[in-house]
Amino acid sequence: LSWRAFVAPLLLRQAFAAQMMKLYFEVVLEGLVVKEGLVE
Repeated sequence: LSWRAFVAPLLLRQAFAAQMMKLYFEVVLEGLVVKEGLVE
């Protein structure tokens, strides 16, 4: 088993997790902005 076969899935999972976090934070921030806008 080459090290690439072992590392590639880890990197993919890492990239996927980072993408999910980014999406999540964007949605949360958008929600906060909307809520603040409604309050004012």
